[in-house]
Amino acid sequence: MTMCREVTMRSELVIGDLFGENTACKKTNVMFRIVGDEIDPDEITKLLGIQPTRSFAKDEEYNSKSGQVLQRPIGHWSICSEGLVNSTSTEKHARYLLNILEPSIDAVGKYRNNPNFRTSIIFWWEATDEHGGFSLSSDTLSRLCRLCNDLDYTFIG
Repeated sequence: MTMCREVTMRSELVIGDLFGENTACKKTNVMFRIVGDEIDPDEITKLLGIQPTRSFAKDEEYNSKSGQVLQRPIGHWSICSEGLVNSTSTEKHARYLLNILEPSIDAVGKYRNNPNFRTSIIFWWEATDEHGGFSLSSDTLSRLCRLCNDLDYTFIG
């Protein structure tokens, strides 16, 4: 019995560390985004009850880096964990977004189920070296998938 208990304890330790800090990661964050030509950022903010990290309507003017006045080609509303979660664990960043979004899952569904909008979860992961990656629990991934039409991944090596 002692041997079985030791193996169980060791495997729990390994699994527990799987979603902890990631030494191969320089920076990570997770974003939830709604895009579409008919985006009304104020309406989304009110309906979801969440302040966006970034939002704008299609054709909204903005100044480019070169100082040129341009128009947004598509509407955009998003929230991001960047700067709000101090961790190299992508799992922790994803769970942060879930805590914010899941109470508004029915409102998110209005956009996810409408063909005029696209809802996405975007994972940003930057390696400390030339390679690496991250792990997510199946529970976290399935919960994220209930919020979006697609998942996007950006890896920087």
